[in-house]
Amino acid sequence: MSVQDALDERLRTTAYAQLDEHREHLTSEGYNISRSALGRHAQALRAADSSLGDRRARVAEIKAKPKGKRDDLLMELGRLQLAQSRILMQLHALEESGIDADDDALVEGMNTTAA
Repeated sequence: MSVQDALDERLRTTAYAQLDEHREHLTSEGYNISRSALGRHAQALRAADSSLGDRRARVAEIKAKPKGKRDDLLMELGRLQLAQSRILMQLHALEESGIDADDDALVEGMNTTAA
């Protein structure tokens, strides 16, 4: 097996990750390669495997995506914080325009009597 084939198999086995370990292995075999070059090769290999329908590439893609209850909760927290920010901006705009809660009640009462 060639060095290239062995590296590709090692990358696939580790879901195209653990680049530092792969680089150390190559260095111990007498090959000097930068981490960025190894990263580019891993990305290209993953893309090629994915385009060929390699199951390992798909598994690596799934592992890279956020998952689990913790991540779901963090996403929900982010949505709630965004909603809170929007509400606070609307309240601030109401305060700036001079409309307060009593004015809102007055307008609400006028709407019900007009109907």
